[in-house]
Amino acid sequence: MAHEIWGNEMVYVGAMPWHGLGTELQDNPTADEIIARLNLSEVEKRKLFTYNQHGNPIPVDGKFAVVRTQDNIVVGVVGEEFQNLQDADIIRTMDELRQADLCKFETAGLLREGSRFFVMMAVPNNLLRLRTPNGKEDIVCQYLAVSHGHDGSLAFEFSP
Repeated sequence: MAHEIWGNEMVYVGAMPWHGLGTELQDNPTADEIIARLNLSEVEKRKLFTYNQHGNPIPVDGKFAVVRTQDNIVVGVVGEEFQNLQDADIIRTMDELRQADLCKFETAGLLREGSRFFVMMAVPNNLLRLRTPNGKEDIVCQYLAVSHGHDGSLAFEFSP
C-alpha cells in the first residue's frame, strides 16, 4: 500500500510511522507547533482558462483551479459550488478539543501532491478493553480523523 504523503509533509507524535516519513513532535503539540512544521499554504479558487488556436485565453465555464497561493501549485479542479477550507484553520479548530483535554494531536499531513489534508487525534481516556475468544485482552484506542480534499474529491469529514 502506498502512503501518498506529499514530500515529507507529515508530523507525528510517538513512534515513527511505518513509511519512515515525517517530523516527530513532542507529546500533546499545539496547533501552532503543527502549523510551523508543515508546508501549509492558503488555497484559493481561480478561474480556469484554455487557449484557442491563436493562443488567446478562453475561460472554462463553471470550472476553477484550486491553487496553493504560496507556490502556485494547482491541487485540483472544481466547480462553482466548491468552498475552500484552509488547513491551518482546521488545525486551529481542532486545537480547541486539545485545549479542553478531549483529544491530542497524533498525526497531520498533506497527501496526493497537497490535494488532501488530514489530522488524526487520539482520544486519550477512551480505551476499549475487549476480551478475545482465546481469553486474551485486546485494547482498542479511540481516534478522531479529520480530512478534507482541496480537489473536490473528499468532503470535510470527521470520522471516529
